[in-house]
Amino acid sequence: MASSRSVEESVAALGIDQSYSVTRILMAVNESSIKGYPHPSISSRGAFEWTLEKIVRNDVTGFKFMFLHVQVTDEDGFDDMDSIFASPADFRAMKNRDRKRGLHLLEHFVERCHQFGV
Repeated sequence: MASSRSVEESVAALGIDQSYSVTRILMAVNESSIKGYPHPSISSRGAFEWTLEKIVRNDVTGFKFMFLHVQVTDEDGFDDMDSIFASPADFRAMKNRDRKRGLHLLEHFVERCHQFGV
């Protein structure tokens, strides 16, 4: 679903301070379709490593990474049932499960950033 929010409104809503001269890189990442969570997809990991090597290089203080977790669920998002039989509690459980998985994936990239000093 597309948002009608402008980039400026989104940045303001996230509380991102634009007063300092650091280049911010927004990178969308998703889980590995082979290994699952918390492993990043090959393309996510490759794009991240390429960005570090080709763009950031040795200027680690000049960049800040922001990660957007792109989560593709199966057609219903429920393991054992069709969504027409799901209760509100089932939706809450799915949301909590997906949030935990996403945090583990993002943790991978945050740890890599800290290894490089970004």
